[in-house]
Amino acid sequence: MTRSRPIRSAASFARLTSRERAAYSRTLEALGEMRRGRSLTAASRNAGTTPGTVRKYAGATIKRPGARYALGRDRLYRPVTVLTNTGKETLSLGRRDSTTVSRHWNAVGRYLKQGDSSELERFRGVSMGGYELESDLDVIDELAARGELEFESIYELS
Repeated sequence: MTRSRPIRSAASFARLTSRERAAYSRTLEALGEMRRGRSLTAASRNAGTTPGTVRKYAGATIKRPGARYALGRDRLYRPVTVLTNTGKETLSLGRRDSTTVSRHWNAVGRYLKQGDSSELERFRGVSMGGYELESDLDVIDELAARGELEFESIYELS
């Protein structure tokens, strides 16, 4: 298998074919599974890919200090759709910021499905990449009514 460099920038991401972008998306999914304690093999299987593909796209993010693969510092490129006070923006965020954004999207979804806005309160005044996360219920309701809020994928990998 050809060893490629990890995807750490918009430029290297832009050079990927649509097939490679799909493989990269599955790699990010597998890394998330590994963070939750799964082995590389189990995480790859759950993400619908192979351990070799994950190693190829993750590069030095995956290390093998002993018998089991482990995660090192994760600086992989993640183009993430963020719901901000200026609309939806696509930003490149690190793993921790991506986690915050996914929790924000979960809070938005919970509000729209169940009317529970309590989770959105903790995002009032929180910024990502220079944009403030949207927490105004009237704005969220308006965007949802116009069909502008899609929750299938916050990662812009296709």
